[in-house]
Amino acid sequence: MGLPNAKQLLRDGRKAASLARIAVKARAAKDSDDPTRARRAIAQLMVGERGLPAKLAQFLGSNDDAFRDAVDEARPEPLETIETTVEEALGRPLANDFREFAGEGHAASIGQVHRARLRDGTDVAVKVRYPEIEEHLASELRILGLVPGFGPLETWGFDLDGYRELIASDIGDELDYLSEAERQQRMGDALHIEGLVVPRVHYGLCRKNLLIQNWESGLPLAHLKNHPLAVRKRAAQILLRTFLRSLFEIGELHADPNPANLAFRIPRDGEPEIVLMDWGCTLRLAKERRLALLKLIVETREAASSGAATGMVPLDVFGALGFDVGKLVAIERRLPALCRMLLSPFLVDQPLNASTWRLAERIESLLGEHRWWFRAAGPPDSLLLMRAFHGLFHQLAEIGVALPFWPELEASVSPATFDEARAVRIASCAPEIAAKRTPVDALAHALRVEVIENGAKKVSLSMPAEAALGLPDLVPEEARTPIERQGLDLMQLTERIRESGIAPQAIVEVEERSKRYRVWLE
Repeated sequence: MGLPNAKQLLRDGRKAASLARIAVKARAAKDSDDPTRARRAIAQLMVGERGLPAKLAQFLGSNDDAFRDAVDEARPEPLETIETTVEEALGRPLANDFREFAGEGHAASIGQVHRARLRDGTDVAVKVRYPEIEEHLASELRILGLVPGFGPLETWGFDLDGYRELIASDIGDELDYLSEAERQQRMGDALHIEGLVVPRVHYGLCRKNLLIQNWESGLPLAHLKNHPLAVRKRAAQILLRTFLRSLFEIGELHADPNPANLAFRIPRDGEPEIVLMDWGCTLRLAKERRLALLKLIVETREAASSGAATGMVPLDVFGALGFDVGKLVAIERRLPALCRMLLSPFLVDQPLNASTWRLAERIESLLGEHRWWFRAAGPPDSLLLMRAFHGLFHQLAEIGVALPFWPELEASVSPATFDEARAVRIASCAPEIAAKRTPVDALAHALRVEVIENGAKKVSLSMPAEAALGLPDLVPEEARTPIERQGLDLMQLTERIRESGIAPQAIVEVEERSKRYRVWLE
């Protein structure tokens, strides 16, 4: 590869300065007393940016309105520039293919969209890649390759090269509109979700920098909250079933939950429809990985609901999912409890309210600083899966609907796929770490608290085993003094519970005059 020319060096310098400003703001935001204000300050720097800053704003805007505003305020290219780009891509005048071409365009990270009408009267959306965006992104990717790891990225050994390759691959896919058109057409044909609309692609008019699809009208999902519960619930089912079927049956998942990529509408028959657009970023999961994930869900559910001894070892399954098992050994005993937290939406038949899930808080209570170790152990593309999953939860919360995930999983995935997942054999870990392999059913099912006075039960409580991680707040005040007299420390006991992975165990058993206090995990 030759040395960069003066124009490339100038472009790289400008991009480096822009990215540096955002990075400085991000570091300052970490210690800010006003996180919301800090996020808005970062987002403001992204307004008008394209390429990586715009992609980052889109990524964060899936769950944060501050960054969503930055995406919405992007400035479009002039119509003259867009018309010239389209004519050069097609190799003929615009009038040969279009009866009308709207002057106002909607700007995005690497291109913008104009509404138009074909010669046959079909209304279409014309997505045009910005001129020179490839060169701008190449500059940013070169700069990204020079950025060293810092903070948790360095401390916990994140695979920075893997993440850089993921970003470069994702951007490469999004730059190629022909590839996007093929994915959109294929996924639209494969999904078969009633109420889901994937715009039809006019493949013969598409080019590497030009994508033309049917114009599908609709309103932002936020408008759904004004509709009756039955309408909102149906729309939520479409979203959830699209996610589940894409992931477990097709093996390719729409991984860009940007609100601008979704719309809803209610046709004359009154049944809501969801329009899913922009298939530039998808996550492909090999069959072995998605069957391993489904097996983890099924057997974690069986162990949680009935105490069934499935024998499944989470460490082995995470290895099959692409995790670095060498890193996971440090938290191996906690993996069954972690699985129950991560998969809790699928472990019950009742609707799960996204606002009460508190996943990040619960994981921190179990893993503490080791949560970074778990994240660092994951393959880079797990970032896209979590992005899509969190985006789904944000969408459900936005329209105000809680759905039961397990029944929806059964409705979305065929019995044959469930049977395949149950039958799949997960290879054991390497011999040097095979001794540290805790099965998913090793987790306690309940935390019990009992107070007996003069031979009679005064208090008998049963609560989820995970509650033991908050032990100091659960022990009755009257029991604290006798516990302390025995030299026991509730914080140390909590740490022992955490280290054990919430395994069945006696925690406290003390007597004081006529009373006996007992706390245990069973």
